[in-house]
Amino acid sequence: MARERFKDDHNMQLKIKLIGRRTKDGRNYNLPTVDEVAALIVGDINVSSFDERDILIDSHIKGLKRISELHPEYLALQYPLLFIYAKDGYRTDILHRDVNVYEHTTQKKKRVTMREFFAYKLQERAVPTLVHLGRKLYQQFVVDAYTMIESERISFIRKNQNILRADTFSNVINASLSGNVVNSMMGNMIKLPSSFTGSARYMIKNYRDAMALFRVFGYPDLFLTFTCNPKWPEITRELDGTEVYTMEFQKRGLPHAHICLFLDERSKMPQLEDVDKYICAEIPDEINEPELYQLVSDLMIHGPCGDKNPSCQCTNTETKKCTKRFPKPFSDVTKTDKDGYPIYRRRNNGRTVRKQGHDLDTSCVVPYNPQLLKIYQAHLNVEWCN
Repeated sequence: MARERFKDDHNMQLKIKLIGRRTKDGRNYNLPTVDEVAALIVGDINVSSFDERDILIDSHIKGLKRISELHPEYLALQYPLLFIYAKDGYRTDILHRDVNVYEHTTQKKKRVTMREFFAYKLQERAVPTLVHLGRKLYQQFVVDAYTMIESERISFIRKNQNILRADTFSNVINASLSGNVVNSMMGNMIKLPSSFTGSARYMIKNYRDAMALFRVFGYPDLFLTFTCNPKWPEITRELDGTEVYTMEFQKRGLPHAHICLFLDERSKMPQLEDVDKYICAEIPDEINEPELYQLVSDLMIHGPCGDKNPSCQCTNTETKKCTKRFPKPFSDVTKTDKDGYPIYRRRNNGRTVRKQGHDLDTSCVVPYNPQLLKIYQAHLNVEWCN
């Protein structure tokens, strides 16, 4: 053991490496044959391969120096309360079920990816696992899993630039010879593909896909902004008493979607009066429609802002007015302003909603569809594309 060597010479510089590969099937519970969990490696143990980064102990004085998220023991060491039996976590050589790496098979993907591994760990079950009962530690585990997956993806992209058809250094040299010495104009060393969410190529690909749809179907008719409601039953039952605070319009990261709808020619809205059949911008009657009134009050009211709440993010600090075109003026019919933006029907019916000590009327209602709002019970803004 390493400690025996230290007894002989306290100044001896040793390096210990935990072997990341498994020679036996990790799905079987194999008893250890010796009382050692580490192998002593003499000499340089620097590794260049992404899947061989390991826990290293540099010396007796410095102690633990580095740990890789790809090591089978990483999860057990990082989350001892969630993995109390210290079973192997993710490693790069886990085979899919009924796959033998030494046999010929037509299956393209033989090994379990990191995303598949964590998807299995996070899957809901009839009997909750210890991981799901970890409360805040479980949330940390989920975030850690996400960063591990992203780190692996970026590392793959970095080491497979030729496969991804990235720009070569010759382009940089040509740009330099042409007189362009601004580094930001010469391209970057690492090119992210369109499959990497959020990259430049990803945004361009989605933009081109959208333009292709418009060429075929024309302009969209309806535009929906659909935001996750943190009070949905499937969320509240998982939080089990944990308090969640959100900002207006979910400015702190709740999932949301922007949806364009193309209506059939027989269902389009040729007249302004037809808009009122699909879009409402009024506070409903609390007596006749109590459910819809509560939903609109909780989810579809903008404000208070402007002079009622100067600290609101949408309030202009100089004019003390809302910068989001709210509140809207009252109108008995749907019409458009000089810029073509729809001004939906907002009859002054005298109904109000109490928000942060202020009574807000129909002019502060975000346009919605009553049927969709009842079905999904979330902030679902419906706009007519004119």
